Amino acid sequence: SAIPGGLSSDATGVRVTYVGDGKTYKVLFSDGNKSAFGPSRRSPSWQTDLPTKEGIEETTTIAFQSLTPSLQGGPVDTDAKLDPTQIQEMGFMLSLKLSSGKPNPVETYGSGIFPFSLKIKNIEPVSGDCSAETSAT
Repeated sequence: SAIPGGLSSDATGVRVTYVGDGKTYKVLFSDGNKSAFGPSRRSPSWQTDLPTKEGIEETTTIAFQSLTPSLQGGPVDTDAKLDPTQIQEMGFMLSLKLSSGKPNPVETYGSGIFPFSLKIKNIEPVSGDCSAETSAT
């Protein structure tokens, strides 16, 4: 989804409320200049894993400092820093690979043809202390 104008410079993360299906998804942030997976990608996308519990509403805070830079879907070493004012896109995906580049296990990905569901209920920017936290209701 597009984030016109980016986030404020004091944003340190986002808080996401969602209902999952027991699979592990990726959350991606991008400056929106190129496809996050295109071969001509010049700046990294930033990603983290989002494990879910089947049918349980959860809220988690994703600190920008905890994100992994990624090019062409895999982690990359870079001196680039994530600037919240440059974030133009945020997305969620079920991926064969985790943010570490390791395979997403069958238990948290699936095999063959299978249903999947991630319902995003709310996303809000967080400023100040952005300690990673997860709560279930």
